[in-house]
Amino acid sequence: GHTVRVMYLSLFNDTQVAAYLAKRYPTSWLNRRLGRPNPKIAKAQVTLEKMKDLHFRPMLLAHIDDIIERETNWNNYGILGALVDSWLEREVVKARVRREYFSTELLLSACIAVARHIYQGVDNVIIAAEIPELLRHDQIVGLRSIDLSGRSLLNKRSDGALRFAHTLIMEYLIIRWSTSLPQGTPLRVTPTAWMEETAN
Repeated sequence: GHTVRVMYLSLFNDTQVAAYLAKRYPTSWLNRRLGRPNPKIAKAQVTLEKMKDLHFRPMLLAHIDDIIERETNWNNYGILGALVDSWLEREVVKARVRREYFSTELLLSACIAVARHIYQGVDNVIIAAEIPELLRHDQIVGLRSIDLSGRSLLNKRSDGALRFAHTLIMEYLIIRWSTSLPQGTPLRVTPTAWMEETAN
């Protein structure tokens, strides 16, 4: 056995964002030869300017393609909504290849159930074996699996436990769920400062 240290990415600065985009979207030899700007980088930079301080977050940069293609309200809630909705639509399409058919709304309900469960826990994780019972408890039927490969919003740890790729995603899902409830519904959720700011 050996110890692997946990490494957290701090926010990028402008120079690091530019370096990330240059590696993410390599400039073709023709554009370099002609001195022309890389159109993909230029398009990404327009989107990042609208994201304001959020564009320094490595997690959102990693999903920039999901955000670029969507018209959204350029605030915390709108940007995370674009990210989550793109993932939901992608998972529904991938499921059809496996001959599994469910809606984005059903998958969203499952993700919200997982977010609520994790948020109310201690370790910010859920055991994969707990998800079927959780879905049954919330009367979410017709969903057999959630694909965790590729650009998933959920990551699997070495011990098999699942956690969201970033706490912002979990908190966004809780806000989205709470705003859909009838006014006056009691909530057993203690909001973080970010959640209160975003909900307002």
